[in-house]
Amino acid sequence: MSKKWIIILSAILLVIIILTVFYLNEPKEIDNEALFESIASGDQEAVSELIEEGQALNIKGENGMTAFQTAISYQQPDIAKMLLSEGAEPVEGDAWLSAQSMIDPAIDEDNLNEKLLEIIKEIHSQKSELISDVNAQDETLLFEAIRLRHEELFNWLHNQGLNTDVINASGETIFHSAARFPYSSLSFITDEADYSGGKTNIDGDTPLLIAVKSNHTEWIKEFLKTDDVNTQNEAGWTPLMFAADYGFTESAQVLMELGADPELQNDSGESALDIALKYDNKALIALLNAN
Repeated sequence: MSKKWIIILSAILLVIIILTVFYLNEPKEIDNEALFESIASGDQEAVSELIEEGQALNIKGENGMTAFQTAISYQQPDIAKMLLSEGAEPVEGDAWLSAQSMIDPAIDEDNLNEKLLEIIKEIHSQKSELISDVNAQDETLLFEAIRLRHEELFNWLHNQGLNTDVINASGETIFHSAARFPYSSLSFITDEADYSGGKTNIDGDTPLLIAVKSNHTEWIKEFLKTDDVNTQNEAGWTPLMFAADYGFTESAQVLMELGADPELQNDSGESALDIALKYDNKALIALLNAN
């Protein structure tokens, strides 16, 4: 072989080597959509492989949600936890999203709520201010903990300094929210928060009135440690009148035992007995006549 051909072949070989090295070191194009698909399907191994390949974690999918938010929305707490540990940054609203992804404790067979609480704690460890976020109704996470009847979440939030006296956009305190649920499922909040009296919401309801309208007698007893049993709203209605209007004999009985006056009249000149007579509620009529 002539010297000329040796030089030509050497040059070609050198070019091939250079192109091969360049190709091998060229950053591979990452399929971002694959990340979100893997998260949605709960494929933690696939997510881990994508991270190893250099997948960016703080990108947003087509729906505007981050990878972490997608994992929470699809109730994939193990993937969400891995994303946080690998560098995903929690942002405003992520603590709320985590709490709102919790489920009824009665059907939580896979300890989803416990895992989501750990994620909320991890969010707090990275950006403590995020657990103080309020939603569109000016509510803190304490309100959501009450709706979830989640004692551990409520107590932890309280221990982090969240204010139990906060009032939302509807003029409601955490006690307004609690009064809509049975006392037995939320009695724990009375150990952490002080009930300071019957603030009215934008509908004119105090926590006591909400408890009466929900027929939650234990809450009625709790609130009447502070409130006046014969307090009248702007239309002159007492808690006993509302009990009669809603047909709740149990609530009326408790109110009567705690000093409710059945002879008080509202601005329309009606007493609790008049209201019971209007509905022909025999049990209530008998109760009110007996007193």
